[in-house]
Amino acid sequence: MRKICSLFNKISSYYENHGFTESLKFIGWLSALFIEKAVICIEEIISIQQAIYSLKQMKIEYLHRRPDRITTLKPLVTFILPVVTNKSQARATIKSLQAQLNPNWECLVFLENALSPVNQTNVRIKEDRRVHFCTCDQYHDNNHVLKASITRISGQWAVITQSGDRFDPNTVDQIYSYSGDILYWDEDRYKCGIFFSPFYKPDWSPELWLSVDILRCAAIKASYLCNAYAKDRTARLIPNCVGNTSKINHLARVLTHCSSSAWKDPHCIQNHMKDVNSYIKQKKYPINAKLLEESQRIKISTATNSGKVSIIIPNKNNLLSLHTCIQSILEKTITGSYEIIIVDNNSSDESTLNYYCALRSENGNTRIIELGEKFNFSNACNAGARVASGDILLLLNNDTEVISENWLENLKTFIKIKGVGVVGANLLYPDGKIQHAGIVIGLEGHASHILLGSPGGRITPYGLDSWYRNVSAVTAACMMIRKSVYDELHGFDEGFQLIFSDVDFCLRAINKGYRVVYNPDVQLIHHEGISRGKHNPKGDIELGYQRFLSYIKNGDPFLNSNISRAWRKPTFRRTWEQQPDNRVKGIIQYHWY
Repeated sequence: MRKICSLFNKISSYYENHGFTESLKFIGWLSALFIEKAVICIEEIISIQQAIYSLKQMKIEYLHRRPDRITTLKPLVTFILPVVTNKSQARATIKSLQAQLNPNWECLVFLENALSPVNQTNVRIKEDRRVHFCTCDQYHDNNHVLKASITRISGQWAVITQSGDRFDPNTVDQIYSYSGDILYWDEDRYKCGIFFSPFYKPDWSPELWLSVDILRCAAIKASYLCNAYAKDRTARLIPNCVGNTSKINHLARVLTHCSSSAWKDPHCIQNHMKDVNSYIKQKKYPINAKLLEESQRIKISTATNSGKVSIIIPNKNNLLSLHTCIQSILEKTITGSYEIIIVDNNSSDESTLNYYCALRSENGNTRIIELGEKFNFSNACNAGARVASGDILLLLNNDTEVISENWLENLKTFIKIKGVGVVGANLLYPDGKIQHAGIVIGLEGHASHILLGSPGGRITPYGLDSWYRNVSAVTAACMMIRKSVYDELHGFDEGFQLIFSDVDFCLRAINKGYRVVYNPDVQLIHHEGISRGKHNPKGDIELGYQRFLSYIKNGDPFLNSNISRAWRKPTFRRTWEQQPDNRVKGIIQYHWY
């Protein structure tokens, strides 16, 4: 009822200031926005979209099959297919290749006894000179299969696949039309004629690749692959290729219908684990990777315990929240060098001032910085950074509560990787639902938190909240930054009083060539709104509009274009959705904030 009254007051105020005609336009824009959200919500509840997606992907599987049309042209794409036991799945993969609209391909099929006519008959559908049978010493290791293929690849591109994968009929044409050294694309699951569980990948995200093999469905330029092998025959080929090129492109289209997901298939997980360890060793990163058996998830941890962290906490009064925050830091920070800098802004509450005195006497690593001017979050963060003695800064809200062990060391894990400038954490509401798992530009307006309100642990078209990934921004409620990066970018822009200074800073860091990383291993409870309430200053909204509009128009590179920008819980993008730049223009025009 309160929200309805607030909405009515908003419309009445707009009518008084702009008249009847403009008010009708405002109501029309608002109605379209609400209907859009309502339809998406209903479709999500009754799972209509999953059925629609399956119907869209459904095809008459072999409509374009032309197995007898053998081309005399050089193959454009070489598919590499390791076959260990299930030959019926291998047949399904080969059938999908024979259904390609472009017939210029070849397939290297690796069998334990490739010379056996029986084995060949079990795999081959019809006589097809594009299908070649090969042998390898280790069929369970994709690296050995790939190396065994090097001298046999005739195509311009090489694709390593899995038995049971089915390819879109346009796959060969789509691969051939792209440039670069590595091309990867989206995937979904296929079972009993049903397409489901699509994984819409972002543009190249090296930290996401550490969590899940987003290159499971990918093509590598054959010349680049051969050169990488010639330079180092002992190294694992995939990490060697990934680590030595910046030409990794993404195609936002489902081309592979997988028999199993990369994050659930034990064979894929073990292969990827080896690749990740090889990549870390090659890059000389100060981190370790291990596989968590209970969740089959790759866990990245720091290999060193160096670097002092300056924890900067802006505060005014609000003793209860501040005390909870400080106590959680003291209890959960077992190792590592750190200091706490509380930037106070005209606190008048006597109990808060007494608490400051107690902190100073009990904790020698705690300092209180007094700010006398009007509260400005950006100014408070900058003031704390100026007096910080650590080479790593951690901006932290006073309404947060640390709940994960070794949280500080886990945050430092990625900040030590070359190229990473900013790291954010997984923030939860008190009920355990996700409050922050990264920020997407243009999501529901200027920028919003992806997965907000989701329970967590559920696979979505965006992936899982437990995966490391690169994002366009993270919230300053818990943001770790290298001090050198903070100084290079001249800190937060004090033109932003309360909101968007964190988004602005992250975008500036990316423009300077740094990566922003979301680390789910660090969890805090965020009692959002306790300190500042829900007020969003008009000046921040308008400045954010000026700064972010070009990014919103171009689209967030870390959110696939097939995912909705109208809904914070990742779901399929609807063709009738309002464009993100039009949505944010409406927010500014109608003061909808």
